[in-house]
Amino acid sequence: MNIKSLFIKDFGIFYNELIEDISPGLLVIGGYNRSGKTSFFKLLRYIGYGFPRNNDFIPARQKHELEAVVQTSNREEFSLNLKGFAEPVVSVIKGERKIDSAVELYNGLDFFTYQQLFTISLDELQSRNTGLAKKELKRLNSILLGAGLKELLLLPQIEDYFAKNAEKIGGKNGDPGVKDFKPYYQQIEQGIEMKHAASAQVKDYYQKKELLLEAGSKIEDIRKEISVLEKGVNRLDLLKNHYEICSQLNKLESKLQSLKSDKYLGLDKQAYPERASEIFKRYHQLREKREGQLLTLKQEIGIKHINQLKNKFIKYQDKIKFFHHRITGLSEQVKYYRENLNRVIVEEEKLERAITSFNEEWVDGFKIIDNIKVDEINYLNLQDDLEEYNRLRLSYQQERERLDVLVEKGRQLEQKLTSLKASNPGKNLSLYFIFSIVCLLSGIGLSFLRTIYISISFLGTVGIGLYSLYIYTLARDRINLKKIISNELEDVKNEILSSKNKIGDYKTSLMPLQKMLNRYRTILGLDQEASPQLLRENFRQVQGFKDKLKGIRQQRKGLNSNKIEIEKRLGGLLNILKEFNEIVSLNMMTSGDELLQQYDMIVSLFEELVQALDRFMLLSGYEDKLSDLRQETICLYEESGLNLRDKKQETASLLEDYLRWAKKMEEYQAVKKEYEQLIRQLGSALNTELIRESMGVTDDSMLDSFRGFYNSYISLEDVEEDYQNKRQELNLARDRLNKLRDKKQILKQELKELATDDKLRQASSIIDKARQELGVIAEEYAVNKAAAFILKRAREGVIKRVKDDLLADASKYFKRITRGKYQRILPAEEVLDNDFQAQLADGSIQGGIKELSRGTVEQLFLAVRLNRIKEISPPLPVIIDDSFVNFDSFHLQETLVLIQELAETHQVFLLTCHPHLVKLIKDNDSNIQFWKLDDGRFNNTSQEKLIDFLTAGINK
Repeated sequence: MNIKSLFIKDFGIFYNELIEDISPGLLVIGGYNRSGKTSFFKLLRYIGYGFPRNNDFIPARQKHELEAVVQTSNREEFSLNLKGFAEPVVSVIKGERKIDSAVELYNGLDFFTYQQLFTISLDELQSRNTGLAKKELKRLNSILLGAGLKELLLLPQIEDYFAKNAEKIGGKNGDPGVKDFKPYYQQIEQGIEMKHAASAQVKDYYQKKELLLEAGSKIEDIRKEISVLEKGVNRLDLLKNHYEICSQLNKLESKLQSLKSDKYLGLDKQAYPERASEIFKRYHQLREKREGQLLTLKQEIGIKHINQLKNKFIKYQDKIKFFHHRITGLSEQVKYYRENLNRVIVEEEKLERAITSFNEEWVDGFKIIDNIKVDEINYLNLQDDLEEYNRLRLSYQQERERLDVLVEKGRQLEQKLTSLKASNPGKNLSLYFIFSIVCLLSGIGLSFLRTIYISISFLGTVGIGLYSLYIYTLARDRINLKKIISNELEDVKNEILSSKNKIGDYKTSLMPLQKMLNRYRTILGLDQEASPQLLRENFRQVQGFKDKLKGIRQQRKGLNSNKIEIEKRLGGLLNILKEFNEIVSLNMMTSGDELLQQYDMIVSLFEELVQALDRFMLLSGYEDKLSDLRQETICLYEESGLNLRDKKQETASLLEDYLRWAKKMEEYQAVKKEYEQLIRQLGSALNTELIRESMGVTDDSMLDSFRGFYNSYISLEDVEEDYQNKRQELNLARDRLNKLRDKKQILKQELKELATDDKLRQASSIIDKARQELGVIAEEYAVNKAAAFILKRAREGVIKRVKDDLLADASKYFKRITRGKYQRILPAEEVLDNDFQAQLADGSIQGGIKELSRGTVEQLFLAVRLNRIKEISPPLPVIIDDSFVNFDSFHLQETLVLIQELAETHQVFLLTCHPHLVKLIKDNDSNIQFWKLDDGRFNNTSQEKLIDFLTAGINK
């Protein structure tokens, strides 16, 4: 499918814009920034699907509206009408097929797939499209890899669903003792045990009941004993674990009392030792740098000029930086001027050779071309005159040939007429009567001798009559033939006369045309005998020479303007250099030469000046920073609550005094902090319900009570010994309690079993029911497990096909774009991740697109998209919006060859603002069109004119 024409009534910058006779091949559309390229790109992207209701979408003046005429591969034509945000309305122009929706023209291709494959902006060639959600990224990867990968998105989810269902039912291996199997399996085992136990004899029920009451009484006594022991163990365990903390607290209290005796170490002062050390370090570094820079400048310039030059540099630094920033642009401008000047010179020489080659006598070709006034000749009139002259000339020649044929025919008819002798049938009839009478009379006369002579005379008379009749008939036919030839000869003579009249008319009509052609020959400097065809060719050639000469002169004019602007900027640089003649020498510059010729010398001297500026500004910066550090030191004293003893004291000395004071302050704060931290740590450990119950005191007195408990022991060994004794007593009591609990539980179970007489029937019922229910979920487990296994095999098969087949053609395109540097494109280990691997020519594989350069990543994604575009049928329009800005000239050239090959089967819209891209396109195909887009208006143009147009935009 391809777009034949577009009428954009209202869309963004476009208004009532008509584009007709759109090529089905490659369309190169060039325009400046904000000329409408992006708007046109989005228009083509949504033309088959309708415009989205999005506040960020390109607005219309009133209401989005356009009409497109498209043609299918079967030569059917349809009209697409889009108004507002409604779906496109399809109308049949040519063909019998009825279309209900525009998507049918796209063979049902969804918008997401068409957008990601066929509409290629720079975003589509990035490794991570930030505008897509995670789910859409997976879908995009399936689209890039090819048909069938869409279903692969669902396989892991379905496989995981069945695997999780199976694991939920029977675990990973289907063990009957786990997951959903477990309760039924346990019921079966329980039923079996009940069945065995039911056969035993019933013991003395009342005896076991009495033992149960006795065990309960003993358990209550032991619990009370354990409660007392646990509180003691908890107190000792807490003291044992925090004994060192309590010891450290006592030591820190003594040290704090000692440090508080220093009057400078108060709560109202705050030390910043790290900050002071950092300032001290920076001060020494800056001072060393300043001294080194000062020494360097003294050696280069001399002590007398340093301060003077520093002040001058400070005064002119903004101007120097301003001009220095503009040097890059100026260099590009000079480079552009020189390149274009050389190109214009080459074009002039080429044109001179072409003129001389066309006519060796035109030595001063440009002057001769100027003197030829082709403007006096209207090309359309020339065409009409030549066509009329050729038509009349041909008719004249044809009529001359016809006249010759008629003359020859008349001559032949006259010869035939002369060859026919005159014959009189009446005379022949008279002779017949005479001979008949003679024969009859002879027969009568001889009949007197013999009767037979009468018969002979009769037969003679009849024979003579028959012969005479034959002769009469023959003569009459000859007379008729002569009459026919005479009539035909008369017609031929009339035609000859008519032909001669026509020939005269043709000569009369040719005379003014011949005069006009002679006038054209005179204007074009041709011989009067030059053929009409040569006249047309000469006019075209001279017109072409004039157009090229005009273009060259316009370029010369533009270059002169550039030269004036360049020399104006160079003058500004030179004026600044003259202000600093102490450090830059202008003696090497040649007086009288144009500034442009001395461009390199001026720029080199200015770079020296910039380097000197940097050195002086560096020295000034060091001095400013040293001053800032002194002020920062004074602020540090004020923030710490200290007073300066001597305001003239050097910065280094101030910092040394501060660091000595800060060290003492830091020690005091560290001790205080450690003490408070230990108090909080101990308080946090005591703040539990268990400890409060064990200590038997309130929260307010808990800390003092615990420290008093600590003071009741001499050493940690005493605490440990008391703790072990209490713990041993507690363990013995717990053992007794556990034994009694076990005995009580056993007695309860035995009583429960002895009190039941239908255990056997109950056990059988439990076993049967559990087996039946276990069979149902076992079948469900088998179904889920088998389904997960089958899906896993299917997914592995699809992944293998992706790695082997689907990226084969994409690898070929990637290899061509990179000129063989990369051989293959491989999918990532996890196929559904939006990632690829690239195989180099030496066989090594780069693990992912993160290891590739930005340009290589874009070339890879372009190759993958070209592969998918060629797989999708029918061929759909491809839109490329300046997607190759990160390609160098070599890769761009290979890419454009692929794009032109794609244009043999697909309609390709290539939007760009770069003249070098247009220049690399080989215009050897009639299906290539070049369009100029300027402020929402399209104009069909040539490749050369489009290049000039875009180049002019860059110059602006």
